[in-house]
Amino acid sequence: MVSAGRNDALRGIACIAFAVSSFALTDAMVKALAHWHPMQIIFVRTMFAAVMIAWLIRRDGGFATLRVRSPRLHVLRGLVSIVTMLAFTYAFQTLPLAEVQAIGFAAPLVITLLAVPMLGERIGWRRLTAVVVGFAGVLLIVEPGSISLQPAILVPLFGAFTFGLGMVLARKLSMTDSNAAILFTVNATAFLASVGFLPFVWQTPESARDVLLMVAFGVIGTVGQFFQLQAYRLAPAGVVGPFQYVSILWGLALGWFLWGEWPTGGDLLGAAVVVASGLYILWRETVRARSVRPVAGTTAVDRSAP
Repeated sequence: MVSAGRNDALRGIACIAFAVSSFALTDAMVKALAHWHPMQIIFVRTMFAAVMIAWLIRRDGGFATLRVRSPRLHVLRGLVSIVTMLAFTYAFQTLPLAEVQAIGFAAPLVITLLAVPMLGERIGWRRLTAVVVGFAGVLLIVEPGSISLQPAILVPLFGAFTFGLGMVLARKLSMTDSNAAILFTVNATAFLASVGFLPFVWQTPESARDVLLMVAFGVIGTVGQFFQLQAYRLAPAGVVGPFQYVSILWGLALGWFLWGEWPTGGDLLGAAVVVASGLYILWRETVRARSVRPVAGTTAVDRSAP
């Protein structure tokens, strides 16, 4: 049994490492497609994601699994997710890759804060301190007092907030609805919104490079999502969660290799502070999850739900 558990953990780590690598590549592809409107990129993303979601629906029991308890909450999360995708797509197209990824790591801090009023969770002084320190790290990256501050850098910061809000909404929805239903409604909302904009922003691919990039973006992103789901299915969040931060190494490598981007000392220090704060919060969540045992007749909430 111990050996099986260890093998599952190792497979989970391998899956999340592959998923993170996939997401880093798709981030770079978004940046390479800077001449395309974000809504067109979102359209392609949702088209390919629909394939994976269809597989999940079939695996989990068919269309019956799409039954939802709070349709309005699903729509709200879908709209929030659209804003998040727009924010990060624009940010990746205009800012250094690793810098955007580092700011995006503020999302777990946002989740910790929003879980208090929205989910009724309690936050102790240790986690509150980690949140404050984490936001200090974000400020090191953003440098609000610098005369070189770019207004565009506020976009991924806003995206981190909306991403955190979306995750809290997903956690709330996961208490009553299936993962397939949550993914389906978000993807459907983003698809419909992007289709509505396509007549105004559509740009026909002018080269084989653009076509290949768009197809690769859709395929690799969908495969990455699948392996991310598998990682959290095989191993606890406390085991695979820290490996999400490997993406900043990919961001540094790809940004330097493809565009000659290299972060400042403040960027690196801020990223280290944000990552350390996020890891500490993840560790505290793991400790709390182990200490709280479900009461007989109840079901523990799946914290790894998207």
